Amino acid sequence: MRLFALVLFLFPFAADAAAPRLAVMPLKANRIPKETTQILDELLTNAAYRTKRFEVISTADISAVLGLEKMKDALGCSDVSCAAEIGGALGASYLLAGSVGRLGGELIISVSLIDTKQRQPPVRAQRRVKDDETLYADAIDAVISEVFGGPSSPLVPREEPPVATPRAPPRVEPTKPIVRVVSEPKKEPEKPPEPPKPGQLEITTVPAGADVTLDGKPAGKTPFTSQVPAGRHEIKLSLAGHDVETLTVKVASGDRESRAIRLTSLAERETVARGHKRRAAWAMLAIGVAMAGVAVPMFALGGSEATIKSKYYAYSAAAASSQPNADALYADVDAQIGRYRTMTPLGWAFGALAVATVPIAAALFATSAEPKATLTVSPSSAGVSMLLSGSF
Repeated sequence: MRLFALVLFLFPFAADAAAPRLAVMPLKANRIPKETTQILDELLTNAAYRTKRFEVISTADISAVLGLEKMKDALGCSDVSCAAEIGGALGASYLLAGSVGRLGGELIISVSLIDTKQRQPPVRAQRRVKDDETLYADAIDAVISEVFGGPSSPLVPREEPPVATPRAPPRVEPTKPIVRVVSEPKKEPEKPPEPPKPGQLEITTVPAGADVTLDGKPAGKTPFTSQVPAGRHEIKLSLAGHDVETLTVKVASGDRESRAIRLTSLAERETVARGHKRRAAWAMLAIGVAMAGVAVPMFALGGSEATIKSKYYAYSAAAASSQPNADALYADVDAQIGRYRTMTPLGWAFGALAVATVPIAAALFATSAEPKATLTVSPSSAGVSMLLSGSF
């Protein structure tokens, strides 16, 4: 802040000046755009000038003298010592500083008037107004009137208390009851809230020409454009030979909501369904082949009753002749019986599953084929005969 003393010589002034100098500092902005703050600075300077009591030094003049960096240091100066240094640098007897900020939907303007010579406590004033640009000028005029004309302003002369003179004792009269009529302040009727503005709803379909039902009522055909109340709306789109589409659309107040819907034809849906059936039929055939592939080796491992009998006869012959391999032949017969009892039922089970997949796959192939028909017309002795043949 000592930097302001370097520019003192730029503001020479005479002791007998007709009006004291008032330096109007730029307002310190809090959540306010720069352009709005500049406009408020100009309003504050003009309001101080219209009082006709000062030689006003505007914020532009101060910026030209102090420079940008020093102006940043001086911004928001509201204490007496800081104001005294700036006032001395500018040759001003008074300093007008303050701030402006936005809180909710209000603009808060605070202004302080500081006597840089007497170094008295600053006079402060504040106004809270609705954040409406048309009210800014009135709010500035109000704070200027308060700081310049309030009872604590240094510009208002203080009257000396009158010297008390002895008076005769007052005549005592019987008191009468005082009746005061207090009227309640009139309350302004509250304004009803503004109704929400309607929005615009646009719906297009491929193919076009679908019937539009809006909130259960017929509304037209696509492409569809209409003004609708703000909120949620239930929409149904129907077109001959196509699936019915239903959707819910939320339209904001004063906004435009667009939807583009592709309608699925019944033929297209049937084609997709036939494709699914064909893929399912091939899958069933693949499962049947796999089941058969498992059943065949199981039958081979399990063997048959003829195999068991053949091995048992060989064992009986070896046991009757007391051959040394009789025990081994017996163990082989016992193992073959175990495999037969285990593998053969499993083979029959997998074989049955493989066989069961065949009719299922055949039915799926039959229902997935596109219907083909041929109409033959031929003359006959009785007239004309017609024969309709093909696959369906």
